[in-house]
Amino acid sequence: MSGGGHQAPALEDLPESEREEAARALRDLLDAHTRAGGAPEVTAPGGGQAVGGNVDVRADHGSAAALRMGDVTVGTPPAPGPQQG
Repeated sequence: MSGGGHQAPALEDLPESEREEAARALRDLLDAHTRAGGAPEVTAPGGGQAVGGNVDVRADHGSAAALRMGDVTVGTPPAPGPQQG
């Protein structure tokens, strides 16, 4: 919402002719932005992961894979030690 308290209508609420014009204007804006500086910047606050392109993560042969992963046990976990009961 901008300073005057006015909220623009959603695209689906516009008459069809205005919707087509608005969609065209949005596509033009996106095209201009992409030509000007590439993909938009992505961020992920709080330790999250943000990717501005394609990601291909694969695991094979019973393994685990991720962009970021904590402790992982693959297969049968070890038997508990005496201190664990």
